[in-house]
Amino acid sequence: MIPKYPTTTLTSDGCIVPWLAAEGLLAYTPENPPCRDYYFQYGWVMPAVIRSGDKRHYYFGAGHKSEADDVFRFWNDARARRTDHVVTRMGINADGSITAPIAVYRHPVGYNRKPGYIFIQHGSYQTIEQKSQPLIEKGLVVLYRGIEKTADFRYLHFDPSRLAPERFRAWSLYCKTQWWILSDSSISFKAVHDSVVRCETSHLHERTYISEKLAAECGLDLKEGGIGRTIWDYASQSFSLGKWVAERKFGPNYVAFQTPVDNIRITTFFAGEFEACIVDPSKLELLEACGCKACAVSLP
Repeated sequence: MIPKYPTTTLTSDGCIVPWLAAEGLLAYTPENPPCRDYYFQYGWVMPAVIRSGDKRHYYFGAGHKSEADDVFRFWNDARARRTDHVVTRMGINADGSITAPIAVYRHPVGYNRKPGYIFIQHGSYQTIEQKSQPLIEKGLVVLYRGIEKTADFRYLHFDPSRLAPERFRAWSLYCKTQWWILSDSSISFKAVHDSVVRCETSHLHERTYISEKLAAECGLDLKEGGIGRTIWDYASQSFSLGKWVAERKFGPNYVAFQTPVDNIRITTFFAGEFEACIVDPSKLELLEACGCKACAVSLP
């Protein structure tokens, strides 16, 4: 069955856009916004991301339109040609390197309208105060992870260009999987939320683990203790774009890393924890380890 609204994000020149589609009615951008809110209702334009049988309106994947006030204010500003662009990156998979598409705009956030940013990626949105992301103007994001009272935090460190053939093959299959996921916004949205289970996401297709199924179809071996599993698990770690989440909600011990803005997958704003995962674990650069020790580990 052909979907009513194509959601392929792959352009004719082999890049991936951060919007809902590369062409068609869902290919709207802040510089060319849709005139109607209809195209923001995921249950209608991307029904595959919503639990079957649920006919309610889900704007930007949220349960109520009011829950997306910041995002609707942004799109209203876009219609009035008041957007303030920071950076847009297309997704690329070449020469053993994978990047994710993402767009960032300056936008006042919250009820008090503090200076901030809005991140856009395949239907997921994050709004974050400016003070939490001091490096975004340089094309970098700061990722935080609270580890409560744990003494050590392990992160993966390797250079894809120097991997032995067996390891490089696993890495290439991992990149192939991520590329497949990113090449369609409906799949991309489901995949980045496929292990997110909480009351705020009960309307989504939860625990589908679609990303692991796609990895298997791509030939990536995810058996325990293997190279593929190691890459997968470290890339699946959840970080936050907000320092207070790591410091106070999941602290007191926490770590902070910087990474290129096109190296993150964002989940939407359901729980207010500013969640993000990484695409390429090798591109993390340690900034701070508070109350703990950050330990770099190698591939098995």
